[in-house]
Amino acid sequence: TCREWLRFVGQHGCMLSRDPSRVYAAAASWPASSAPARAFARLVDQGAQDVLFCLERVNKPRRLDLCLLTLEGHGRGPWGCGCDVSPDGARIVTCGTDGRARTWSSFTGENLRCLKGSVNGCAFSPDGAMIATCGSDGMTKLWEAESGALLRTLEARHSKGVKRCAFSPNGAVIATMGNDLTAKLSETDSGRLVRTLEGYRGGRRAVSSHVAFSPDGTTIATCSRKTELWETDSGALIRTLEGHSRPVTCCTFSPDGAVVATSSQDCTVKLWEFDSGSLLRTLVGSAAFVEWISFSGTILAACTGNTIELWDTESWSLVRKLEGHACQVRCC
Repeated sequence: TCREWLRFVGQHGCMLSRDPSRVYAAAASWPASSAPARAFARLVDQGAQDVLFCLERVNKPRRLDLCLLTLEGHGRGPWGCGCDVSPDGARIVTCGTDGRARTWSSFTGENLRCLKGSVNGCAFSPDGAMIATCGSDGMTKLWEAESGALLRTLEARHSKGVKRCAFSPNGAVIATMGNDLTAKLSETDSGRLVRTLEGYRGGRRAVSSHVAFSPDGTTIATCSRKTELWETDSGALIRTLEGHSRPVTCCTFSPDGAVVATSSQDCTVKLWEFDSGSLLRTLVGSAAFVEWISFSGTILAACTGNTIELWDTESWSLVRKLEGHACQVRCC
């Protein structure tokens, strides 16, 4: 119990002077059997006014709705690098500044496997059987998700490290985005390099940020200072999306593929019509740059500052903010 409290205070004590109510949210996110979570539950049962105010402020009627699970194990680096959820929702893979990827049970939070290496990004294959990890050594590795066994290392190597990796919807191709400002397409089964996409260079300050497949797998989006759309089969550049005033941090497609969403260090999310490349809408939330965006049904999630903003894709209104992280949220 003492060790749990020492760890809790070490991680969340900085919030006491700035926003005490967030400490309650952090306590609620700990495992139910832990000392902080039990203490929070007692305060809820006793009707403590500041705790009830915390619940009301985040618009959550029940304690467990604040946060379902907190996963710890990557150490105390400055930030985490990425995460992904298996197609069946049973497992989560995360990677952090400790250079490792870890898989977890999404039901219990149990750490299932540890995949060692230099890891910047991670992704599940569409069937959930494999995990791809990519790192600062320029290599991308494929692992068996169940056993954690290394299956193969892709032939494609980036000269300045790999930032992100993504599987095509059918799992046959894996795309990697490197700090050398190239995207490489490789066969999943053989690891053979199929194609290299070279787009915007933008001078020495340009950095790569993301790569994503369209839902039908026919198009790839890459981003750095700009966002570029490519034909998967031919590697031909379809169009370039320009409009952000600062570097683009993430790009993704809507579930129907009709919209391309991009986020940027200019603190905005922009929505583009896929067919024409025309700008449809700009979303402005918190005054912090947006690190990551992802679609889930009719919700667009955006990591901005230390919160996650949820936008309704029908009305494009901000419906909720998820708070509780003490530092920048890097992935959702």
